[in-house]
Amino acid sequence: MNQATVEGWGALKAGAWQDAKAAFEGPAADGDSPAAFDGLGQARWWLSDVAGAIDAWERAYAQYRHHGADAAATRVALFLWTEHGRTLGNHAVAEGWLARARTLVVALPPSAVHGWVKLAESEAEMDPAASFELAAEALTYGRQLRDPDLELAALARTGLAEIWLGRVDEGMSRRAPRSSNRGRPLLLPDARRRDHARNGPFRAV
Repeated sequence: MNQATVEGWGALKAGAWQDAKAAFEGPAADGDSPAAFDGLGQARWWLSDVAGAIDAWERAYAQYRHHGADAAATRVALFLWTEHGRTLGNHAVAEGWLARARTLVVALPPSAVHGWVKLAESEAEMDPAASFELAAEALTYGRQLRDPDLELAALARTGLAEIWLGRVDEGMSRRAPRSSNRGRPLLLPDARRRDHARNGPFRAV
């Protein structure tokens, strides 16, 4: 990564979204820089530019794949699944991105990215028992790998699945605590992005 891209990821870690966006725009304009496009997508998302974030992440995904960085490509595919499905309501496109993530993760060694894919599958699953099992698998990854964002997000998801199964008391006991992020309850996509922004695009996941 060039210096501007390094500075951009530093700004993301600090929550300086405008500074991050400005830092990434130069190397992204040069073309072949997946980390810059990835970071630009992060910055644009935090600045509420969803369309711009999607465009940057789609470019990042293609370039990560070209460079053989499949763990990073998988994470970006999950961001695109969330935005196309949850934000834009285009579930057919969203499922295509989740399918890409599933395919890529098979060839990767066990890591946190497997947990994030399981969590996404849990969110997409319409059977409550299957959703619970997938969330529980994600929780195991989070705890074994000591990934606090994954663990917290998976804990919240298992709680929701238990409530869906009618085990209300058990489910309520798993509710995620409020995060300091914008004063809202922690949402699963927020946790994914916060984890990715803190650790950078080429984290050994």
